[in-house]
Amino acid sequence: TRIVRVVLDDFSPETGVSVLAGDKNVGTMGSTAGGNGLALLRTDRVADALDAGASLSAGGLAIHLADPNDIRPAPKQTVA
Repeated sequence: TRIVRVVLDDFSPETGVSVLAGDKNVGTMGSTAGGNGLALLRTDRVADALDAGASLSAGGLAIHLADPNDIRPAPKQTVA
């Protein structure tokens, strides 16, 4: 679970509404301002849903990840 930056299409969903990937709950919407927002998301569920072609919504409004790499784990670095 991680706080992730999101981009809003039109209107802002209310703070605290569920974020859905298709029909599955994947998190909670946080604050929004000026077409951008923050959401607390289960990164594993969001990654699986986006890989399957599902879209994200909150309060019936479409949202998108500001950076899809935010939900992917960082590659582990090895020390030689």
